[in-house]
Amino acid sequence: MLLRRNERSKFTSIFNPKNGCFVRVEDSDSEEPFWDSLGPELVDISITNYCEYSCGICYKKEKNKHNMGESEYNAVIDQLSAIGVFQVALGGGNPNLHPRFNQFLKYAYSHGIVPNYTTNGSHLTNEILLSTQQYCGVVGLSYYFQDNFNELMLEFQRYKIKTNIHIVVTPKNIESITAGYLQQDAFKSANAIIFLRYKPKKYSSGLSECNFSVGNLEKFFCAVDRARKYVKIGFDSCFVNLMINFLTVRKELVEPCEAARFSCYISEYLRMYPCSFMENFDEGVDLKEMSIMDCWQKSSIFVNVRDRLFLNDCTPCALFDLCRGGCPIFHSEFHCKNIA
Repeated sequence: MLLRRNERSKFTSIFNPKNGCFVRVEDSDSEEPFWDSLGPELVDISITNYCEYSCGICYKKEKNKHNMGESEYNAVIDQLSAIGVFQVALGGGNPNLHPRFNQFLKYAYSHGIVPNYTTNGSHLTNEILLSTQQYCGVVGLSYYFQDNFNELMLEFQRYKIKTNIHIVVTPKNIESITAGYLQQDAFKSANAIIFLRYKPKKYSSGLSECNFSVGNLEKFFCAVDRARKYVKIGFDSCFVNLMINFLTVRKELVEPCEAARFSCYISEYLRMYPCSFMENFDEGVDLKEMSIMDCWQKSSIFVNVRDRLFLNDCTPCALFDLCRGGCPIFHSEFHCKNIA
């Protein structure tokens, strides 16, 4: 069991690296913490921008292939370990295509940080699967209606690897997801199904790319409610303002956007952002010039995102504490008033 105490804000973060259980407990005389000044609890790290596919639902822009160097990665992990970060989520790109992927998993693990990663399932060698089994907490397997999906899930089961299924939900595929896909045996064998809301590649790309009809949302959340009987269900924070309007959930299990509050993103170019979706339109902070902790506490990009989540035009809403007004980056597209 790992603990991190924030005396200034009077709360304790508790993480069980064996099962991934995490809780944040405020003192009896204190309010629920808004952010952790001691640093992030979870860090997303893109170790490569290379992926052999060009899926339309991926928010990452196509770039020239670039891998994070091993010395760069190790330096990042060293800083995160000193801060007391509990977990890193390796991504990209397809992270297991990085030539030093196994070494990256082992290095994080050896420094008391649980590594996780998200993959499209390609190029999973025996060596990678064994390293995953030994060092990782959980793997996120992206589902995009691929033909070999069931075989991939069986392979992870064979190695006894805890596997979450990640599904990006868009206005174009929401009906297909609703229409029986969640009843597949492969879905039932997952540790959890995590729904991710589609994000545009551009800062402002039109509401049609992001917003759902009320009818489709009602059907989708009904299907999700049925699926909750046999598998754990999760949503990324971009889904929260929709979820709380269509599902009955315990308030203490709902966490609004954690960007710049409890999590952050580091790109393969060693640039740090509150959220990975900012990479397409912001330069971020160069970690060659500023430490991770200084960036977290003092940089304007992090301070501004926290300010937007702390107080915005949704503040008077009775549900504000649950969703904090939705996405602080794509606010107009992700605002619940745009459900049409």
